[in-house]
Amino acid sequence: MDFSAEIRHEDLDYRWDSTVVMVVFLGFTILRLALNFLVFGRKGPVKGNVTIGDRLMEEVWLGTISMFLVGWSWAAISRNKVGCSVLNTHACIKGWPDITLTREIELLMVVEGGWYAHQLSRDALGVGMPMERDLFIHHIATVGLILTGMLKNLVILGILMLALFNTSSPFMHIAKIAYNLDMRRLRVVLFALFAGVFFVTRVVMLPVSILKCMMIDAQKENVALFGWWLFYLGNALMHVLYFLQLVWMYRIIRVLWRGKTGSTPRANRSGVKSSPFHNKDGVNGGSTNGEPVNGGQHNGKKDN
Repeated sequence: MDFSAEIRHEDLDYRWDSTVVMVVFLGFTILRLALNFLVFGRKGPVKGNVTIGDRLMEEVWLGTISMFLVGWSWAAISRNKVGCSVLNTHACIKGWPDITLTREIELLMVVEGGWYAHQLSRDALGVGMPMERDLFIHHIATVGLILTGMLKNLVILGILMLALFNTSSPFMHIAKIAYNLDMRRLRVVLFALFAGVFFVTRVVMLPVSILKCMMIDAQKENVALFGWWLFYLGNALMHVLYFLQLVWMYRIIRVLWRGKTGSTPRANRSGVKSSPFHNKDGVNGGSTNGEPVNGGQHNGKKDN
């Protein structure tokens, strides 16, 4: 297949794309299941008895895939045929619905769809760590935007959005690995790096690129043909996602401040509910999309 080949919106086969999404979802799930049996000899984490090994497996798995998809996303954006970029978001939708895609961008979108489906179901299927409620809402809204992008030929804009969302994720997962390995100085540096990337990509760049495109640039196109109700729904979902970024940025700042003052919450690693990533200043250690990792205590011993 020629991944650089141009395709028009009328050539998109949504039934085929949906089938590929399911195949990718099953592929990720089966691969994770195989890794769990290979490393631990069991299906996945045991609820109430989550080990350090489970946490390391989760972060290595999520970090590896997210790093691959982030790199691919930015590479695909740099090769798009319409000039879409962070600084030129109108080009992502100009002339809608007649937007020129490439096979690479179409394939990347369906792979992302399968990856998010895997993340949403990994706890229910017992192959991964459970997901926090706010992260679950984040993923549901993201899947909704992915589906809208696929059905309405906003695929290039969707890839740009995911690239911005996910750029900070590899740094977060690496910081969590350092945390679980008790690499104290390294985890502080990595968490600070993650916080900086999160702030730039999600707090600053998201509103001046994706929100601007959806709220302002979109009205330069045929919104009536697109559907005003879908226009408002898409913007509502995007604002929900941005609100979650602000909530997570607040949590990140709290973690950084507590780390600076030495006032970190007490926790241990015996299970999910007492995880250092499962308290009011952080979230579940099985999370995937840039929410803060707590740099606090573990095993009841103060980490200074």
